[in-house]
Amino acid sequence: MIINSTPKIDGFSMPAEYDVHIGTLMIWPTRPGSWGKDNTAARKAFCKIFEGILQSESLFLVADIKDIDEAKEFIISNSSISSDMIE
Repeated sequence: MIINSTPKIDGFSMPAEYDVHIGTLMIWPTRPGSWGKDNTAARKAFCKIFEGILQSESLFLVADIKDIDEAKEFIISNSSISSDMIE
């Protein structure tokens, strides 16, 4: 564990959105405290955002292992993203 350092000293930084990068990282909305009891509207909104991102770059989606199959099914059913676009 490093305790006498900072991310900057260790060579890390937070690049600007417009900096060169390989893709966008997003998290699948599952937490009830963030999205309420019914997160369907949030998930549909995320699907729209995913579609926009995928028009110009790669998207890396983080999901809990227990939510992966449900996330894939939801995305395919609620967007123009096809199963062959999901790894």
